[in-house]
Parts: sequence; C-alpha cells; structure tokens
Amino acid sequence: MADTRYTPGQEKTIKTLDKPLFVAAGAGSGKTFTLTQRIVWALKEGSGTDGKPYLSSLDQALIITFTNAAATEIKERVREALEKEGLHSAALQVDDAWISTIHGMCSRILKIHALDLGLDPEFEIINDMTRNQLVNISIEEVLRELSQDESYAEFLSTYAGNRDALKSRIETLMSYAQSSPVGMDAISFAGDSSDLEVLKAELEDLDAALEALKCAIAATKPDEAEQLQNVQSELSSKLQQHLVLSLTDFDQAFWDTLQQALKIGRSSKEIKIVKDEAAYRLKVCSALFGLIQDMSEGQSLKDVTEQVYKLFKQKKLAVGGLDNDDLLHLTAKVFEEHPEIAAVYTDKFKLVMVDEFQDTDQQQVQMIKSLSGKDAQYLTTVGDAQQSIYRFRGADVDVFFRRQAEVSEDLQPRLVDNFRSHNEILRFVAKVCSADGMIPNFMDLSAGREEPATPFVAHSPRVYFEVTKFEKSGNSKPGDDVTRSQLVAYQLADRINTLMQDEKIQAKDVAILMKSVKKAQPYIEALRTFGIESVVSGASTFGEQPEVQLIGSLLQALANMYDSYEGLFPVLSSDIFSLDASDLLLLGTNFGENGQRITNRDIAESVVNDVCNLPFEISPKLKNALEVLSNARRSLSNKRVSDVIKKVVLDAGWISRLQKMGNEGQSKIANIFAALEQIDSLQKELSIGVASVAKAFSQWCDTAKESPKVLHCSTQNAVTFMTIHASKGLEFPVVAVVGAVSGPKAGAGSEPFLHVRKDDSYQIAFSSSSKKLHELYDDCHEVPTSIDECKSLLEWRMFLETQENEFEEQEQNRRLYVALTRAREAVILTSTIDLTKEGISPRYTRKITDALFEEPPLSAGEHQFEYGGNLAGCMRVVQGSGKKDEPIQVEGLELAEPFEGKSEPFDSNPGEEKNSQAVETFDLYEKVQLSVAAETAYDQRKGFFSYSSAHQQMAENFKVENNQKLEDQSQVERQEHEEDNLQSVPETSVVLPDTLADDGVNPTNLGSAFHELAQIMVETQSKVDEQTIERQCLKNSVPQRAVSRVKQALELWSNSAIRQEALAHDVVIAESPFTLQVDSEYGNYVEGAIDLLAYNKGSKDALVVDYKTGDKGLSATQIYEYHQMQANFYAYVLMQHGFTKVECAFVCVEVEEAGQPHVARYTFDVNHQPRL
Repeated sequence: MADTRYTPGQEKTIKTLDKPLFVAAGAGSGKTFTLTQRIVWALKEGSGTDGKPYLSSLDQALIITFTNAAATEIKERVREALEKEGLHSAALQVDDAWISTIHGMCSRILKIHALDLGLDPEFEIINDMTRNQLVNISIEEVLRELSQDESYAEFLSTYAGNRDALKSRIETLMSYAQSSPVGMDAISFAGDSSDLEVLKAELEDLDAALEALKCAIAATKPDEAEQLQNVQSELSSKLQQHLVLSLTDFDQAFWDTLQQALKIGRSSKEIKIVKDEAAYRLKVCSALFGLIQDMSEGQSLKDVTEQVYKLFKQKKLAVGGLDNDDLLHLTAKVFEEHPEIAAVYTDKFKLVMVDEFQDTDQQQVQMIKSLSGKDAQYLTTVGDAQQSIYRFRGADVDVFFRRQAEVSEDLQPRLVDNFRSHNEILRFVAKVCSADGMIPNFMDLSAGREEPATPFVAHSPRVYFEVTKFEKSGNSKPGDDVTRSQLVAYQLADRINTLMQDEKIQAKDVAILMKSVKKAQPYIEALRTFGIESVVSGASTFGEQPEVQLIGSLLQALANMYDSYEGLFPVLSSDIFSLDASDLLLLGTNFGENGQRITNRDIAESVVNDVCNLPFEISPKLKNALEVLSNARRSLSNKRVSDVIKKVVLDAGWISRLQKMGNEGQSKIANIFAALEQIDSLQKELSIGVASVAKAFSQWCDTAKESPKVLHCSTQNAVTFMTIHASKGLEFPVVAVVGAVSGPKAGAGSEPFLHVRKDDSYQIAFSSSSKKLHELYDDCHEVPTSIDECKSLLEWRMFLETQENEFEEQEQNRRLYVALTRAREAVILTSTIDLTKEGISPRYTRKITDALFEEPPLSAGEHQFEYGGNLAGCMRVVQGSGKKDEPIQVEGLELAEPFEGKSEPFDSNPGEEKNSQAVETFDLYEKVQLSVAAETAYDQRKGFFSYSSAHQQMAENFKVENNQKLEDQSQVERQEHEEDNLQSVPETSVVLPDTLADDGVNPTNLGSAFHELAQIMVETQSKVDEQTIERQCLKNSVPQRAVSRVKQALELWSNSAIRQEALAHDVVIAESPFTLQVDSEYGNYVEGAIDLLAYNKGSKDALVVDYKTGDKGLSATQIYEYHQMQANFYAYVLMQHGFTKVECAFVCVEVEEAGQPHVARYTFDVNHQPRL
C-alpha cells in the first residue's frame, strides 16, 4: 500500500482501525475507494498489534450500505483490491462477507437463528406490490366492517366522497408505526382537554374585543352596533352557561355569524385598530376550535388505523412474509429477548463501517451501535450531511450531527478533495450553496483531479445560468402554461446544442437532472428540434411508460379477447399493428352473405372467430394482425404467456420498427422486454393463469418503483434524463439542472400530517388549514422557535408548520448541491422568474441571484458573473412577453417568429418516413364535410348488459312470461333431478363446517376467491397449493377466519365427479367470455363469462359448469328453482353461438352429499329451447 497516494483525510480513515471514527466525505472525494482500502489494510500484516493483521478474517468486518447496488459494488472492489494485494484466501471470502444493507444484515441474522426463534428459515421479504395490496385490503376490510358500526358513522361521514384522503392518512400513520419499535403506541395527536379551557379564555378575550368595538361604533354606526350586540349576546350566553366547553357548543353557522358581524364599512383609523383586534381574536378562536376538532378526529383516526395495522400484520403472517421494518423490529427484539444471540454479534465484529450515514435513522443507528463493541468503539460512519436528500423515506440528518457530537474532534477526518469535478464547477457550487439561507457550515471542496493536456471544454464557459423571465400583461403571463414550459425547454435545448457545436461534446455526455422526470416531455421535444436524441432513466415511472402500458393491454387482450375497450382495440390501433380506421371499420362490419346486408358487430367477434366475410381483399397489415393474434391464442394453452407476447411483438414487426428509431426505440425495446420479464416472474411466483397475470401486472405497474430501462450500447448517443435522487453517486461530463431552484411549496408540504419525532415516538397534527394559521402571525406575533416555547395548541401547530417548511427548504438546498456536484466539466442551472414588489420571485431563486450579483441584471441577453473561477460564468435572460393565450414575443433568444410552441411532438426529420411498413388505406365511402351543431358525449358501454346487471328485471319477466311456457319442461326436469338426487333433501344434505350464514364474510369476495382458484386449477391442470390459496384470499379480501371455507370448497370440487366429467372433454375453458348481439329490452349486447365451458371437437353439445358458494340450508328443489333462470340465460347464449344441446351443471361447492358437492342440472335442446 506504500505505492498508493492518499490524502491526509483518507490516510487517517484507512489507518485508524481500533477507534470510533466520524468521517465527513464530500461529493466525489473517493469515499468508496477509501472504505475498500481500509478493509484491505485491516487484513494485511502490520495493521494490528505485534505485526499481525488487525482482522483475522473478513468475517470480522461489517459494512452497511444504503442500497443493494452499493453493496455489490463494494464487494467487487474489495475482491479486486484483495487479489491485487495477493490476499487470495480473503478474496474468496467476499461473497459471504457481511457487506449489505442493514435490512440484508437483519435478514441474514434472522435466517441463521430461524429455528431457535420459531421462524420459517425460508421466510420471504414481501415486495412493494404485495405490501401495498395487503395494506389496501386491510383498509377496505376494516372500513367495510366499521360502516356497519353506528359509533363510527360520524367519523366516516367526514370522509364521505373522499375515501382516498382517508386511506392516505391511514397509510401515513401506519408508516410512522412501522418505523418505531413500539408500533401504534408511538403516535399521539397534539392537545388534550385543557385546550378547551384555553379556547374559553380566548373566547372571553374575543367577547371583550367585541364589546370594545360595539362601543366604538355605537354613535356612528348604530345598525352595525346592534348586530354586534346580538352576536356578542349569543357568545356571552354560551360562556356563562357552560363552565366547561365542548365541541358541540359551536357550529359553523356561529363562526359565520361572527365573521359577518365584523364586516363594518369604512371607518376612522381609531375604529379600524379596534376592529382589527376583534378580527384577530376571532381568527385565533376559530383556528383553535378547528385544531381541537382535528384532535378529536385524530383520536378516531388513530383508533381506525390501529385496527388496520393489526389486520395488516395478521395478513403478512398469513403469507409468511416480512417487510423491511419487520426485519429491524424483529432483530432488535431478538437481541433484547435472547442475550445469548446478541452476545454472538456484539463480540463478532472488530471493524464496523456505515456508508451514506446521512441517510440513516435513529432506529438503524441504535441497531448498528449494538454490534460495534463496547461504547461503539469499532463504529466508523462515513457520510455527507450536504447530500442528505432522503427525508421522505425517514432519513434524519440530525442523526448525523448527533453522532458527530459523540466522537472527539481528533477522530473526525474530512475527505474534502474532489476527484470528479473541474475547479470552476466547485467554485460555483461553493458560491451558491454557501450563500445566506442555503447550506449552513458549508463544507467546501478542493479540486483533486489532474487536468488533461487537452481540456474537455476549451472555448466556452463551464458555468451557465439560464433564466426565463415572463413579463405580465395586466395580471396574466403571456401565452399559456404549455407554451411557457415549451419556451423554457427550448432555451435549455438551445444552450445544449450551442455547447455541442462549439465543443467536442456529444449528446451522451449530457444529463438533465430534474426533481421529477414526469415533466421531461417538453425538454425531450425541444431537444428533438435540434436533432438531439434523449432517453429517460433513473425514475420510478416504468409502469407509466406507453410501451409498458401497451404490453399490459396486449396481456389483457389475450386474457379476454372480448374486452375490446381495454385490450383488443388499444392493441390493434397501437404501434404493434398500426391498423388504421379503415382496417378497424372492416373488423367492426358484418357484410352478410355476398355483402347484401351490412350490419355492425364487435371487432372481437371478427378476431376471435376468425370471421372476416369481406367481399374484397383485406390489407396486409390487417391480415398479419389476425394471423398473429390467432397463433397467440392457440399458443396460450402450452406456452408461458410472456413467450406468447414476445412472439406477438416480434411477428407483428413492432420490435423491428423500433430498432430503426435510434435511441428512443432502443429504450422502448428495453422497457418491453423488462415488462415481459416481470410478467413471467409474476406467473411463476403466483402460479396463476393469464387473466390473473393481467390483473397482477396492472397492479404491479401502479405500485412498483421501477425506473425506465435503457439498452446501453456503444453506438447510443443520447441526452439522459434522470431525477436528482437517482443521479446520486453518478457523474456526467455536462449536467443541466431543471426545477431545483423553484423553491419549496408554500404551506406545510404535501404530507397529510406534521410531526415531531423524539426517540421512538411521534407527536403529530393535521397539515391542513395552513393558510389561515399563517395569517395569525405577523411582525407583532412571532412563531415559537422551539417546542418548549409553545404554550397552546395553536402555537404548537404553528411551530410544527414552520419547522416543516424549514426542513423542506433545507432539503431543497441539499438537492441542489447533489445535482450540481454530479458535473465533471460543465454545469447549466435553469430557473424561471417573475418580478414582484419584493423583487425576484421565487424567493429561492432570489437567494442565488443575490449570491452571484450585487444588482442582478434582468434585461434580455447574456450577462457575465464572477463566482471565484478563472473564467466568468454566463447568465442568459430570455424574456417572454405578450397577452394570455397568444403567441409569446421572445427577447434574448434567436427565433424566426413569435413562439407559439407545438401541440404535437417536435419532428426533427419531417420528411423522413417513420414507419418502415407502408401505410395502406382505402375508403369505403365518399368523404363529406359534416356540420356538427354540438358535441355530445359517447357512452361506449351503452346497450351492454349482463346477467347480473339485468337480473332483477329479468327475474320479473321470467316469472310472469316464461313460467307457463317452461312449466311442463321444468316439471319434467325437476322430477328427473329429484329422482337423480334422492338424497338431496334438507335432512340429508351436509353444510360444510365454518360455512354457516351470517358470519360477517362478504359473499362476493369469497366467491371471487373460489372462482379465481378454480380457474387456476383448470389453466394449470393441477391443484392449488396452500400459499396460492392464502394469496388469492388476501387479494379478494377474504378474512382469515373464512379461508378454511375456501379450502374445504376447493377440496370438495377437486375430488368431485362433475369435475372429472368436465375435464374428460376435448376442450375445457375456464372463465370463457362471451358477447352476443340481441334484440332485447335489456339492451343490444349481452356479455359475460362462463365459469367452465367444456365440449368435444366437432360436437355441438356443450357442458356448462357454474360454481356456487353459499346455497346453505336450501332443499334440492329450492336450489334447482333458484338457479333455473341463470341456466336458461347461459343456454340461450351458447345455442345462439351454434350449440344444439347445452347441459348446465350448477355445482354447490359448500353443500356436501356423500362426499360430493350438490349439483343442479338443466338440459336444453331443440325440444327444450331456452328464452332470454
């Protein structure tokens, strides 16, 4: 190691092994290199006493990282460094080394001691999708039960029509509970009964203020004084009647009346002072009353959340899974209750290092300290408070500073040499981030890299500040929101293009970092106008990508080809097949025999039945689409669904066309294949059929925090879009920062609660009503600066809000620092500004301009500024002016005409044909201009009905019209049925255990779970295992107490003769969908799905099996009559589709007869015709 050059900070960190260290490591300072070298040194001779290695084996080192990717990187670097030093045996230990995230460490400890702890050694870590499903199911189940409880009626009415807000609040409270070892006991809402006494005192002050105002205006405004007298009398009466106030003493009308009484017309200065005092007192009372109401609501909310949290833990236990919070809590509990296990790890590690320490929380720190020897003597923490940007995940930067205070200053080495960025960039970062109101105690960095003989940027500045200023016309900005955002994006694209032209910079050298890439589209389009390609990477938006959504539609189409609206139509009209309107019109047209009678039909009928009775040749595209989908449907029975979809996108030519679209196409291909991998993973993991996979994939897309994928290749040359969070740990030659200086949102943030955490507890308040509360504090009424100063609920609430805003602004400062320090060679900072009477707005941008200029230049054009570098920076102001919704007049940017923006994506090559497949169209009619008087909404579901939707009306008609016509047939069938089922009488039928009625179980949910599991049995041709049953029950909100009902019903169905009878047919289809055009009073199209359809090839006889959960306590005759109408309905549909004999078997899977489920049979043929 003598040949390696270290900075002073690095050397102290590497060579100090037996003492606690607190290492402050700046951006780009070689932190990972230092940690790697420290491990190698600890294993080398001479690092310990008597010339021996400090560590006898790598197993004595514990390295905690923030992500799994970081752990993998450190492992590889350690392995490589050990091999380089000749420590081959140690290098072989790397794979088993304790290098992981803290959750990975906890998981490893729990699995090692699983048998001793009574745990399943194969326990699973549930993913985000499963966790979110369990949470949502738990919430819905609890709220459904509480809706029947009158004691919760008032609370639930508060959220009537706003269930999402209630769910959000429950989920947030659960996140607090899960982050604390004491669970829901950690949460308390601010306030107590004494707040009502404070309210009474404030109301007495208001009463006095009203009295003073009444006296002040009595002579000049007698009518208004009389009105004041009335409301004051009402207030005085309430105060005198109630020694102790309650929330029911006041309603909204009371506060409205007080507010109205204070609306006094123009008055003297003296009266205005008295009036303002009364108005202020009213605001105080009203706000305090609202906070006390919040406190009451909060207690109810906590109660409901406790029930959800308890159920959620039960459901996790049922699926045998743990989440990350469970791992921490359980490991801590193990150490507390099993000192023999704790002792193993307390004495095990002699070298403990925590990377990215600024992103940890107190609970994690306590865990790590317990593994770091006496007084944490072996603990080394490495981090940078200036890069703490994960507060939304629970990271607490104060943990960083508290640990710093515990370690003596001589054991606090600093890594301040930046080996990444050019000095010009570091000087700019220091100028901006050390300014007033930015990062306190800013740790400046020195350039530590060696500059090449030929600089990367030779002719241009390395620092740019792109400012877009919009001049208002009256109270309105020019143009509209879309056009303004397009101008801002065009300005940045112009700067990037200029840099690329003036320097040897390629598109792949540039990264645009944003707070959220959801706003990237205008910038993508702007770059395209200059012929610059781009890709989106490193953001949790994978499931939102159009090509991923399209794969979901294709999956839905294969699951149910009759689902034209969510599956088939989006697929056929998409880039997969690129069918045009003429193709789709043909699919939706029935030309009859010889084209003599033209009618419309569902496009699904043409595709599913391979029916295209066209009097002319169809286009090659349509022919290919029909062939590809037909092959796909046939392949589903013997191939995995992901393989079927892959063949579809290949045979359709979609992948081939995307390959010709350059980087954008390559990114789409990467997302497509990543989606196929996820679909395959879901099918393997859940052991489900295609319909369930489609549903699971849709849910996964909604919840997964995955980044869009990028196919990296040597020829790729594109600008990268990425979130600031995703860029952490990365670097790029040129970085443009977008949206980082807009400033935090006003108010108390986007979370539903404000909170202060102390140890393992949270004290919280609702974050609503912040605007009203802000009005209470002015130059005369200061906000408390610490919680100890808070004397009332009102002050406590304002302190929390102010603290939240400060925390958010501090984190925004740190996000800007992280973004700027990603740049190696050049950086571009962007901002939009307005001019107000206070100066430049937003205030956050004003802090930066004040740091760069004594008097910020605001005229359009380029302006130089000094920041401590050798070459001045360039600030360009582009000014937009004009009227609202009109083209923007632009100064400071060369444009041929006023900026109108584009409603469609910019096309850099308008003459180039984008689709390699020629577009073939033909007209079926003469086009004419239509004059539309008014646009009307089209209801795409109009005219559709199903058995369930028309059941009530159908039952009345069935009873009135059909009973007489079917009486003879019914009598014969009923007699035959009872003869075949002599034991089907109430006395001899057996209701399965745990299936009695009124058990509080939603019958629809239980039935859905059974149907999906029965479908899986058909599609997989096997029984379902316990885990699959548990998961399907959870998914369908079946309570744990009712899972046994589902299992018993499945067992009875699985071993039944009727199941074997159905499976003996050539064709067996589970959940067979149907659509039929009819002339009926219920609608024009009947739709639905048959639980199980079986028939033999070439035969026109069909067997319908319909599963029935319930039917408990009914006689055979009652069951027969109860399902007769539905059997008639199914038979009608199938006979209209060409079957001549239909037998319907309704299987009561919860009614047992001699080991078999009770079966009600109905037969229909040419002699016994069904009727709709």
